[in-house]
Amino acid sequence: MRRQLSLWLSLFCCCTSLASAAEPDGESASDMLGVMYWTDRTAGIYRAARDGSEVKRIVERTHIDSIAVDGKGGKLYWTAITNRGLQFVQLWQGNLDGTLPTLLADDLNWVGDVVCDPVDQHVYIASMGDSKIIRMNADGTERKDFLVGIPRPSRMFLDAKDRKLYWASNNLPRIDCVKLDGSGREAVLENMPGVALGFGVDPVDKKIYWIAQRGALFCSKLDGSERQQLLGELNNPDGLAIDVENRKLYWAEKGKVSRANLDGNTPETLVSEKTDLYSSLEILPPESKSP
Repeated sequence: MRRQLSLWLSLFCCCTSLASAAEPDGESASDMLGVMYWTDRTAGIYRAARDGSEVKRIVERTHIDSIAVDGKGGKLYWTAITNRGLQFVQLWQGNLDGTLPTLLADDLNWVGDVVCDPVDQHVYIASMGDSKIIRMNADGTERKDFLVGIPRPSRMFLDAKDRKLYWASNNLPRIDCVKLDGSGREAVLENMPGVALGFGVDPVDKKIYWIAQRGALFCSKLDGSERQQLLGELNNPDGLAIDVENRKLYWAEKGKVSRANLDGNTPETLVSEKTDLYSSLEILPPESKSP
């Protein structure tokens, strides 16, 4: 009996060791580097590791424009234009892998962007058609007007730490901001070289980065000083995100997603040769480093 038990234990340990040796470590590039998401107006939403590897289309649908990512809540939000026109834009919520899509609204008027607040679990929608910014709960309930009567708000950026919402105008070369309680509205940048097609704020150096219509990437201090052009001759750029921890800029342009240092140096193409209609762009840090 003892001999049989010893033999069984030896076989068990041997099999366990072989199984352990055969198991991969399970860490992908996305696990180690974090992920990025971008929209392709002709195909849907793509997800990839932040080095451009592991590209995968996670939502298959045309006419998706804007996305927002809530890493803390594990949710992805996107807007989609329907065959009823720009007056009936839909807002969807799904998991970070694109599964379990849920329709939150289907009557938004000409949407410029969507952002989420992971702290209060709110979603903000820029309605260019109604010249206002809408706020609702993350599940689509308690929808209300947050700001009204503003010049066609398009791209937005939400600073969850400092509790501020920034927005660019679709028809004026300026960026404004307001506190998330609705107070303290102020102009951040005016007389810009064209409207901003995408922008982001670096909370470390207190700088704002934006892409202009003429294919250039700019930055300045949040008080508007030290304005400078970092890159030029970009091909129809649209969408910008900042990797604060690694001091990198990510942006989408015609047919590719690129990255550079915050000073504009060392630009590199991460993803290319998909389509010509890339747009909104978001990044997330590795899961272990998510706020």
